Amino acid sequence: MKKYILLSILFLISTSPVVALNPTQLSIIYEPPTFGTSTTLLTGPEVVSRFQNVIYARNQMKGELPKYISAGFKGKAYVYLIADNFGGPVDLGSVAAQKTRCTSAQKSFKIYSNNSAMDTGDFCEVHDAIISKTALPDYPDIFPTENWFLHRADGSRINKGHTPMEDYVPNPSDPNWQKYYSRRALREMIGGNEIDSSSVVTPHPAVAGVTGLFIDNIELGWSNVTRANGGLAPVEYSSIASYNAAVASFLSTVKNTLQTAPYNYPVWANMISDPNTGTSWDQFKPYLNGGMNESFGLSWGKGPTSSSNMLQQLTQAESWINSGRHFLAVVQGDANKSYMGYSLGSFLLVTNGTNASYYYANYSGNYHELYEIPELYYQLGLPTESRRQISTAPIIFERKFQNGKVTVNLSAFTASIILNSGATSPTPTPTIVVSDKTPPIVFITSPKSGATVSRNHHVTINATATDNVGITKLEYYINNTLKCTYSSVKSCNWSVPRQSNVSYTILVKAYDAAGNIGSSSIPVKSSR
Repeated sequence: MKKYILLSILFLISTSPVVALNPTQLSIIYEPPTFGTSTTLLTGPEVVSRFQNVIYARNQMKGELPKYISAGFKGKAYVYLIADNFGGPVDLGSVAAQKTRCTSAQKSFKIYSNNSAMDTGDFCEVHDAIISKTALPDYPDIFPTENWFLHRADGSRINKGHTPMEDYVPNPSDPNWQKYYSRRALREMIGGNEIDSSSVVTPHPAVAGVTGLFIDNIELGWSNVTRANGGLAPVEYSSIASYNAAVASFLSTVKNTLQTAPYNYPVWANMISDPNTGTSWDQFKPYLNGGMNESFGLSWGKGPTSSSNMLQQLTQAESWINSGRHFLAVVQGDANKSYMGYSLGSFLLVTNGTNASYYYANYSGNYHELYEIPELYYQLGLPTESRRQISTAPIIFERKFQNGKVTVNLSAFTASIILNSGATSPTPTPTIVVSDKTPPIVFITSPKSGATVSRNHHVTINATATDNVGITKLEYYINNTLKCTYSSVKSCNWSVPRQSNVSYTILVKAYDAAGNIGSSSIPVKSSR
């Protein structure tokens, strides 16, 4: 039984020459991949045959990239460096702590290596230099001030409340922070030294094989910042526009540092807090060579986004790709591959075959879990046209490729990927997929079967509904009378009539996108 939604794959007869090219590039995201929930890592050759890009997180991937390269990997590798926190020991954010130098224990605190404060003692070097008004040991021209951080109204540094390492939020417009982050990023490419407060020099080797920088958490709004500050703006900024301008200034410094001769390292970023206007990425376009949408098509654990939201995502992706920038689509799916066909089809509506990549993740698991369907490797060739809308109700788009065709229904969250006869489909071998015929599974969790419900009171009916594709509608009935209808799994409130000792049947029906129906019913009785 297939666990993803992909409608009726057929093979067409074609007399045109077959171009052997798979337009779906794949990217490793942060962690060395395994097949699904397996704990066994893919071998170097298995990675080489599947992936074209790597987002390399030092902390998680350790020495895996050299293994891929030795196995023949020729793709791009971008080293991960987070931008919206500066990691350090806890309890260094209050106004009082800002005036107190680090203890020896705090100076020896180890930060994870995906942070710009990656070397032991880095945070305390900045913290103490602010107090002493001196330069940093690593960079004699950087004199940090308290403006390095964002602050609450009481003057304390905004932090995210994590332990054992605290994430303090840096101020993106501070020139000292901008130079520090940019130089740490460049050090990942070319290597350098770490000089501590005692002038001890430790070599810091470059990450072998990396070709560019991946910046995590570039905010298109400022919800992450305000969330860390109890829903309030930091004192440094009065509006989203002013904060976004500061982020643009930060990105400009990063770009200039990494792309001024003799260096030319491309910069990608994870674009977060996206309002999905179709143009929200454009404000940072001058500074970036690539961008990642970390919830392409599917919300985190909530299934597909609305068709209107998806249309904006497709518009943004096309604009980004057409401008020569790389678009990375990460899908927050599940271990059942729910909507994998739909998300892949949606990706194929916008990719140009060379400047976009895709990854389907298990939102509740880890990024190392690789999920595959045969269509992921279809050699469709290059697209021969832009996406065309062939229906408005429902919303359906189509796009032709050299060796096939893609059709996506944004209203039903379905897709078909059709491969011409004569085109090849390497690992894994494709199979013909039939339409979904599996009904949802429904359980009524409360009240219990046979329970007595209080008459003349409100009773909450709770149910669970699962499906191999996804639930599109849920209906609650009392004695065959419809009481509640929802587009997702929700509870229904039932006002029990005042009559005593009456028998009722509670029925819950669940529908999926293919029209399959699952149901569950229980008897209850009103109190005397």
